[in-house]
Amino acid sequence: RDGFQREEPILNIRKVMTTRDDVTLDWAVLNDEEGWINSEQEENDNLTKWIWTGKNIPAFVSEPGMVYAYQVIPLLLCSTTDWKGFSKAAWELVEPNMVADSAIKAKVAEITKGLTDEYEKIRRIFFFVAQEVRYLGVPIGDKEGIEPHPAPLTFEQRQGVCKDKATLLATMLKEAGIESWVALSNPIGKVYKEVAASQFMHMITGAKLSNGKVYYLDSTDEFCRDLLPAYTYNKEYLPCLPEGSELKKFPLQTPSENRELIKIRSRIDKQGKLYATINYEVKGIYDEIW
Repeated sequence: RDGFQREEPILNIRKVMTTRDDVTLDWAVLNDEEGWINSEQEENDNLTKWIWTGKNIPAFVSEPGMVYAYQVIPLLLCSTTDWKGFSKAAWELVEPNMVADSAIKAKVAEITKGLTDEYEKIRRIFFFVAQEVRYLGVPIGDKEGIEPHPAPLTFEQRQGVCKDKATLLATMLKEAGIESWVALSNPIGKVYKEVAASQFMHMITGAKLSNGKVYYLDSTDEFCRDLLPAYTYNKEYLPCLPEGSELKKFPLQTPSENRELIKIRSRIDKQGKLYATINYEVKGIYDEIW
C-alpha cells in the first residue's frame, strides 16, 4: 500500500514494481477522481515491470479530526493473492503458536471450574486475558508483523501485543472446548476490499458456540463489558481460517446499543434548598467511556 500525494506539491512521481511472468499481480489505484495517476507495463526476460506515474499533483492539506490521509489521497494497492489466500496464509502463521502447555491447561480448568454455560466460559476466559495479561506495545522477541509469539510465552510473561493476546485467548478457548480462531482487523481505519493487500493493524479473536452463535472479542480492551468494543462495528475484518475466508464487515450498531441515559430527580425543600439524584444508564461506547 502506497500513496501518491504528500503535504508538499509533487512535480513528478514514479513507482515501479517488477514481477516474474508467472506471478499474477492484482492491483488498483483508488481515490484518483482527478485522474492524476497513469499506469503501464513493460515485459522483458520473463519479467514484467509495472509502472505508475503522476505529474503536477497538488499538496495534500490535512484538517484536524479528519480521517487518515490514505482514505482520501490517490492510493496504490498491490497483492499476489486474494482474500481467501491471505486468510489461509495468516492462519498458517498463527496456528502453530496456538498450543496449550500444562500451565495454560491448569488456568483454563481453574477459570471454568463448575461452569457448563459456553458463553460464561468465554466471558471468564476473555476477562482473564483482557485484564490479567498486560498489553505491552514493544517487541519481546524476533517475531513481528502478523505472526504472534507462542501462547505459552505470552501466558508466562503475562504481556504481549494484540496478536499475542488474541492468540492466547483463542488457545485458552480451544482448551475449554470452544471453537476459536483469530481475525485481522482495522478498528480505526478503512480496509479496501478491491485488493487483498495488508491493510490491518489489529488482531482479535473469534469464538463459536455449539449452537452456531459467533462472537468476536478484543482482549486488548480491558474495560469492554460487551467483549467487542463499539468502535469496531461497521469496520472490516478478516477471519484467519485453515480454509481461508473472504473479507467481512461488522454490522453497524443501533443507537440503543450505544446509549447514555441520564435521569435526574430533584426537589426543593421549604427552605429553598435544591436536592438532586443523578442516575446514569450507559451502554456500549458510553459504558466504556465511563
